[in-house]
Amino acid sequence: MTISFTEKIGFLPYEKPILLDNGRIYPIEDYNKIFSFIKEHSNRDGFYYPPLINTITQRYEVENNQLKVKEEIVPNSSRPAHLFRLPASHYIEITDPVCIDDPKAGDGLFLTYLVAFHFGIRLQFHDWWFDHRAPIKIDRDFHATHSETELFINKAYEHWKRSSDDGKKRLTNLLFMQAGAKSYEWDWERFVVYYMVLDGCYKYLNIYYSVSSKSHKGRIKAIIDHFNMYYDERCIGQIVDLRNGLFHETLWGGGQPCACNSSYSWKATFHLSKLNSRIIHAILGHNGEYIHSSWVSRSMFLF
Repeated sequence: MTISFTEKIGFLPYEKPILLDNGRIYPIEDYNKIFSFIKEHSNRDGFYYPPLINTITQRYEVENNQLKVKEEIVPNSSRPAHLFRLPASHYIEITDPVCIDDPKAGDGLFLTYLVAFHFGIRLQFHDWWFDHRAPIKIDRDFHATHSETELFINKAYEHWKRSSDDGKKRLTNLLFMQAGAKSYEWDWERFVVYYMVLDGCYKYLNIYYSVSSKSHKGRIKAIIDHFNMYYDERCIGQIVDLRNGLFHETLWGGGQPCACNSSYSWKATFHLSKLNSRIIHAILGHNGEYIHSSWVSRSMFLF
């Protein structure tokens, strides 16, 4: 018996359908209207920010023998919403998903976060929530053609389908956290999340590919050697030093978090993000020019 799964996700600023071996991801009928709405209400910095909300009190009154609810806004209660939704922009359709008991939390979730990661944005199901600000402009340091995008999405999906339940969970979480880091505004906050992802990549490779080292510098070098990636000993040393100072001494670049303490503490977050991007793409089966390119450069690379 064939099982079909269909769900709406958003917001993805990409109009071309992405064809899967057993499904597709394609724009909804009102995509242009949704795109215009997002463009009108998002910030010029490329993020969609939470709307303002208020605390509301309710009281019940009887009028003309009918019970009615009266609502009032509590004074001085306005604040940005902790959670909010974005309008859906795409359908995701899967035929015969691997996780037949709950394809939304399995195949659907992985593919949603995979597409978000690959395009450098955040995505959720239409009835799930975003926290913090949501990046809604494609942000990545490589150029991929549409055919390259489809090839990678299908290759990564096949890798996930062949993985154990533990492996599936770890891969999905790596994608979720890597994409979600952009929602934080302070560089040290993003750095913390990116380093969590780096550690998660190491753990995955340690479990399933026997990549091993005892020191943090050694772990990064072991990952780089495993995929024959670009190696920068000085930058790796600085990243690890920043990690140790922040995690163990509450020091960011030798000073206070939320302050500009060194030129590299600001750059390190970008370098670590780019390194993670190459590692995750490589874990999921890609071995193109991008994987071996410099992650300390601000250049664009071929995928």
